[in-house]
Amino acid sequence: MKLKNAICALTAAAMMLGTVPVCNETGIFINTAVTAEAAKLSMPTGVKATVSGSKAAITWNKVSGADGYVVYMATSKNGTYKSVAKVGPDASAKTITGLTSGKYYYFRVRAYERVPSGNIYSYASDIKYVMPK
Repeated sequence: MKLKNAICALTAAAMMLGTVPVCNETGIFINTAVTAEAAKLSMPTGVKATVSGSKAAITWNKVSGADGYVVYMATSKNGTYKSVAKVGPDASAKTITGLTSGKYYYFRVRAYERVPSGNIYSYASDIKYVMPK
């Protein structure tokens, strides 16, 4: 986690200089030659999570310039969020199945933009949660 925090700090400093260290969705450093302009991808807003049975429907507002979205899930608010779905630019919803009743599930969404060296990811959306009954 300390490495990710260090990368975030470096990202802020590098943006002032016009370049951004780019990491893939798992936080692995992949490139420093991307301009700050390309990294201005907005995070998804309007994120909602609703539950029906053992399914959660996650919805969000589309982000201009996004090439797709990644939905992340955790079983505690401050836990480890893992990618559970990757969808294209036209999607603004994803249903996650197989949830256990009586257990909380927390969701975040990130937009991404493809660049020659990989993908640039937006900041993660606000956290939303559901608990199947």
